[in-house]
Amino acid sequence: MIVVDTDAFIDLLRGEGAHRKVAALMRSERLATTAITVFEIWKGLETDSDRELARRTFRGLRVYPLSDAAARRAAEVARFLRQNPIGDRDTLIAGVCLSIQRPLLTSNLRHFGRVPGLEVLGAR
Repeated sequence: MIVVDTDAFIDLLRGEGAHRKVAALMRSERLATTAITVFEIWKGLETDSDRELARRTFRGLRVYPLSDAAARRAAEVARFLRQNPIGDRDTLIAGVCLSIQRPLLTSNLRHFGRVPGLEVLGAR
């Protein structure tokens, strides 16, 4: 199972960039996401058609929650990157992936590539 980050998921919804890679993983049922990405996606949706597309896309997709273990791992990441943080939501996404020991598919290699122990896959 591979966890998809918000930016790669947005590409899928818009039909841009990494959408083919993300779509192929979805078809093979090897794709999951985090509750943080669900929040970020839904926060940015402005039209009914966007919301319907998101509903269809998320249907059947495994969503990993922000568990206690994930929050603790995210706190470790935040402490490690204290001098040059990557943002709270990216830190939480990294914590989820670290706690479930799954790789992250993202276009944001600059941020996530600095997280120790996180397996990062380029979406593009």
